[in-house]
Amino acid sequence: MSPWPPPDDAPLRIVFMGSPGIARPCIDRLIGGPEQVVAIYCQPDKRAGRGRKLTPPPIAHCAAENAIPLYQPRGLRKPEEQERFASLKPDFAVVVAYGKILPPAILAIPRYGCINVHFSLLPAYRGAGPVQWAIIRGERETGVTTMQMDEGLDTGPALLQRSEPIHATDTSASLADRLAGVGADLLAETLAAFRDGTLEARPQDDAASSYAPMLSKADGALDWTRPAADLDQLARGTYPWPGAFTHRAGKRIKVITAEPLKASARATPGQVVRAGKEGVDVACGDGQLRLLQLQPEGKRAMDAASFVNGFRVQPGEQWGEPT
Repeated sequence: MSPWPPPDDAPLRIVFMGSPGIARPCIDRLIGGPEQVVAIYCQPDKRAGRGRKLTPPPIAHCAAENAIPLYQPRGLRKPEEQERFASLKPDFAVVVAYGKILPPAILAIPRYGCINVHFSLLPAYRGAGPVQWAIIRGERETGVTTMQMDEGLDTGPALLQRSEPIHATDTSASLADRLAGVGADLLAETLAAFRDGTLEARPQDDAASSYAPMLSKADGALDWTRPAADLDQLARGTYPWPGAFTHRAGKRIKVITAEPLKASARATPGQVVRAGKEGVDVACGDGQLRLLQLQPEGKRAMDAASFVNGFRVQPGEQWGEPT
């Protein structure tokens, strides 16, 4: 594909495939643009909250708001699902955090192929958690790539890229919000380049690739033998999900916000060095981590002063995995 000029000036028929809120700016930009969104695909409704009520993905609301047909299949390998997809006669499928692997039969249906908006500078951070892992691993820069999809995991030729700095206070939520806007701009730029015949694909360098797997709850565990800077990155990268956590007297404590301190102390990793209104300072393998906002098991989040007073935290306590 280099380049692919469209045959005429008719609006491109686009099937949008995305599920979470990070995909919303992209679909909004498509709906407000010159092309035609003929259908939206997203994940099936899932049970959520304490009441376990069936809840649709955020993008499902967009379909209802704009009277666009919505499809939520559990999979795309059944012949009847592939026939329905083909009946839409798409010129492109635009995929943004859809959450399902597209089988080869689906990839082959759109006239000009499938474009993925991926939230990293490919080939770095291929996979389901590029925003989170970029923070966890201490990157100073990330970005967005539009990519021509193939059968691999984020391995297709790159189209356009745009970089975005990672700030020292960024969480995965704040960074994702910025990248969502960058992604919408880049998607519009990609389709405009396609229309004027200047869009070209560049093969990715597989040797330079890295992997960003989907996070699990266990990934949020704070290992106090690690440097404080690493634990700060872990806390920010896992916010709001799955969340960083530790244990005190066998009870799980979620760490909402924290900051690393370079201060040293004669304390074992996981030991509380200071506890007061400024925070709970815990010794790490290098430096200390000041916990600013915490959420005890079964309770709401609270600031450090409330936690220290309510739970009578004392210097010298040992925090970490329950014994």
